[in-house]
Amino acid sequence: MFEKKKGYFRETDEDSVMEKLDEDGNIIGFSILKVSALKGQKPLSIILKKQAA
Repeated sequence: MFEKKKGYFRETDEDSVMEKLDEDGNIIGFSILKVSALKGQKPLSIILKKQAA
């Protein structure tokens, strides 16, 4: 988490990553799902981007 604020999670282009956004659509964190399942795979790379207004 970048900030401890109320927010919600949304999906990203990568199935293993969820972004956490505040009420204004600013990214305040992210979550990587099933980290142990990623072992032995290529490194995870994703761009977190602000929601279009």
